[in-house]
Parts: sequence; structure tokens; C-alpha cells
Amino acid sequence: MQTKPTASELEMAWVFHSGIFYYGVRKYIYESPVLEDKEQMIKDALEAFLAGFERVFGTAAGPRHAPVEAVG
Repeated sequence: MQTKPTASELEMAWVFHSGIFYYGVRKYIYESPVLEDKEQMIKDALEAFLAGFERVFGTAAGPRHAPVEAVG
């Protein structure tokens, strides 16, 4: 059975989305150098995001580490 994402999981999805969105802003608005292979950039970002997501949020059994406290 599929469950709704938690607030933290949703926030991470937006963080991932904004990173890819900002690639376009950097390239076309700021005219900053970016990795020209956009497909590779997205593949790398997705691979890193999913690896980190699993580490932080774990599986249905729960997270695999102690919670991290935000500072600031």
C-alpha cells in the first residue's frame, strides 16, 4: 500500500526540483558556466538524490540514522 509522503519528504522533493530548475536559471539568466551535458547533470542529480533520500528517510521500516538537528 502506498502512503502519502511526509512533510519532510515533500520538502526534499522540492529541493531536488529546484536544483534542476536553477540549472536553467544559471545557464540562461546569469549566463554562468554549467555542465553542458544536461542529461548527465540530471542523471547525476537523481542518483545522488535517491541515494541520499534512502539514507535519510530509509524504507517503510523507518530511517537508518539518528535525526540531524538544523542550526540557524
